[in-house]
Amino acid sequence: MVATFIPWIPTGCPPGRPGKWASVWREKILEKYLADEGRYPENIALYWMCNDIMWADGEGLGQMFYLLGVRPRWLPNGRVAGIEVIPLEELGCGGGFALRRYWMVLWAAVLAAVLLAAAVWPAVAAQQKRITVTEYFVTSKGEIEKSAVRVPCPPRRVVVLGGYPAEMLKALGVEKTVVAVDDHTKDNEQWPNYVTKLPSVGKSSTPSVEKILALKPDLVIEGFLDPKLRSQLNRAGIPVLRIYGYRTELIPQEIRTLGLVFDCRKRASDYAGYIEKRWQVVQARTKGLSSRQKPKVYWESGLGEWKTNGRGSGAHPLIEWAGGINIAADRGIAYPVVTSEWVAAKNPDVIIKYVSAPECGWEGDVKKLEEIRQQIMRRPALRNTSAVKEGRVFLVSSKITCAPRGAAGEYYIAKWLHPELFKDIDPEAVHREMLKKFYGEELKGVWVYPSK
Repeated sequence: MVATFIPWIPTGCPPGRPGKWASVWREKILEKYLADEGRYPENIALYWMCNDIMWADGEGLGQMFYLLGVRPRWLPNGRVAGIEVIPLEELGCGGGFALRRYWMVLWAAVLAAVLLAAAVWPAVAAQQKRITVTEYFVTSKGEIEKSAVRVPCPPRRVVVLGGYPAEMLKALGVEKTVVAVDDHTKDNEQWPNYVTKLPSVGKSSTPSVEKILALKPDLVIEGFLDPKLRSQLNRAGIPVLRIYGYRTELIPQEIRTLGLVFDCRKRASDYAGYIEKRWQVVQARTKGLSSRQKPKVYWESGLGEWKTNGRGSGAHPLIEWAGGINIAADRGIAYPVVTSEWVAAKNPDVIIKYVSAPECGWEGDVKKLEEIRQQIMRRPALRNTSAVKEGRVFLVSSKITCAPRGAAGEYYIAKWLHPELFKDIDPEAVHREMLKKFYGEELKGVWVYPSK
């Protein structure tokens, strides 16, 4: 007697239904055989058809497993992790038949396992292998630590917790794999545009694990995720990869890591190489400057007054590469909070201030930016600094500095610090080219102020 089944990818077997329908199949098979032959079958052959266009939702193979006396074993996220033997009580076996039935079930489990290993898993592996990549963690002091993580290659369903990783995936052309983002990326960043059409799973650091699991992702990409929640996702069988996107020195490597993960190495290499080439142009021109030729820079955060960027922050290398001296470099932490008196005593030659959207960004408001600039220049502690006296106070969006589009921002910074060295450079042209080349978008809005 032969039963025919269509194969499927085992990680997607629907819970519940295979057992229900397997019971129906079992009774129907026996009824038909009894009617045709007048006796019970001594053997049942399971004919499993397989080719490249006959993938189904898993119910067929799930039914076959139940008929063999085994069933899929599900993870909390609904994916299948393996198989298990159905207890004899559930099979309705008892009395003198129990021992015989035990061996039948045991052989069925062995057969199912062999079938799974020999036919199903190689097919899955051919479609989605796993690779080991390096991820980076930044300590509170700005130091970089490395660790290895196993991830699917390429992933098909990705949850992204962070605007910068979402931007990187757009530039790599793999944004269609993203199934959800965090609240801030969806509601505040609103770019790239695809993020506004996706569901959100909560804050980037403390998202809803339940919402993530319901989406059945095969990868979560994050930059600030609570370690406890990361462990919870790992225990549920979901790999997690950290991608910051704002730590300047790591950006090219993180792009190349994503290229490995999403199997788009050429695109990632072009993207990272474009950024690195612009940075190298800046460094080459400022390499020969003496300390006296380097202006002192105070770079203030957009999170509040007197919050600045020290060594270990994404802004620090941008200052140094552009031929400046970061006055907060010796504060011992990446993001120190200083006093107005301390800044006044340092007497910066250039002041740079982060300003967020909507004042600075895709929309931009020149009038409000000028108001912010004047407020900075009117601070009592800054009035007598060289930066204010010479009008060298600049506003910039973080989205084009310590970010995937940081190549454009670095040209602005270099030109602010050394206008003569970079008089032939047009930072806006670099920004426009980058958007068109890697994101397929036109430049609009106000990203720096003043622009000249």
